[in-house]
Order: sequence, then C-alpha cells, then structure tokens
Amino acid sequence: MAPENIVGFTAAISIAFRFLEPIHHNLQMAQNLQEQRLLAFDKIVSAAKLLLQQVGRAKYMDSMWALWSQLSQSIFMLERTLWPNQPPETELHITLPPSPRPLSDVLLDNFDESATYIFQAIAPLESFHQWFTEEYDTVLHTEFNTMLLDSLLLFRTCVSMLRMKQRLQSLLPAPATPVALDPPVAHTAAAPSAASTQPAATDTMVMRNADGELVAWY
Repeated sequence: MAPENIVGFTAAISIAFRFLEPIHHNLQMAQNLQEQRLLAFDKIVSAAKLLLQQVGRAKYMDSMWALWSQLSQSIFMLERTLWPNQPPETELHITLPPSPRPLSDVLLDNFDESATYIFQAIAPLESFHQWFTEEYDTVLHTEFNTMLLDSLLLFRTCVSMLRMKQRLQSLLPAPATPVALDPPVAHTAAAPSAASTQPAATDTMVMRNADGELVAWY
C-alpha cells in the first residue's frame, strides 16, 4: 500500500472508530449509544459484504470495498479494546467471485435473500455520513466523504433495481390452476332386444306364389 493510501486508510479507521466511541456524561447513555452505532455499522458492513460477494471488486466498486474494509477494521479494533482476552468475531477477509460481475447481477434469484440487507443499510449509512459532516471538515477529508457518498449511490441504485424487480414480479399473472378432468365413463353395450334381431320391415319384401307359399326377398 502506498504511503498516501496508508495515511488515508488510517484516518478513515480513526474517524469510524471515534463514531463507535461516543462521549456522554451519562455512562449508561454512552453505552446505549455505542450499541446503536455498532448495530448501524454491522448493517452497513453486512450489506457491503454481500454486495461484494455477488459482483466482485470491479473498479466501480472501489468505494464499496473501502467502506467494507474500513468499517470492518474499526469494529475489529473496538472488539479488541472492549474484550482484549477474546478473539474478535469481525471478519477482515472476504471471498470474491473469480472475476468482476456487472451490478445487474443483484437481480439474479440467488441474491433475493440478500435484498433485505441492502434496504436496511441506507438509513444507517446516511446517519453516519450526517454525523461525519457535522464533526469533520469535508474538504480536508474529501476522499472519505466521497467514499461515503459513492457507497450511498451504489446502495440506492441496488435498491431501485431490486424494487423494480419486485414490482414486475407482482404484476405477473398468477399461474393457471389445473382443472381436474372427470374420469372416463365406461360404456357397456346393451344386449340386443328381440325386436332388433328381426329384419327391419323396410328391408324385407314378403309375397305368396301361385301355390300359396310364402316368398321373401331381402
């Protein structure tokens, strides 16, 4: 990592770590606020991780990668500070796809279960950015500010795409219900009646010859 990148990375972690250590005259209030901010970071990091696992680390994902790595590192440091005798649970490594993917891959069915995490990350990230702009000079920390704004845009883009998918799915007609067909009825041939065994009257001509014998032509 280049020296200037190390300085920027260290500054970003310092900013995020300060967010996770709020100062309040009431210790209980400070602890409650810390829990809320830690939960907010967890939502942001979880969403960023799922998005990176889906599309990889393409150039357009640089801000998302920085967001995940810097906030994860700050949580990692907080765990080591609060619980020095326990190994941190925050992961600092991530498995990426073999090659970068387009952002439209969030529309694939395998990402459906991850959509909720993307929806839940926007509000915490907006809150963190607002706190940052109130506490720090955005001109002095331009790179960090740009990273937060770019990450917000990526999350919002994903949310718009995912909501569009949900909308289209809701407009699809329901699958047709199969109609049960009646079983075929077995037809039994009726026994021939006595009348049907006789030749039809129209088929037989009966006459008598000169000796009085019956003569019939069929």
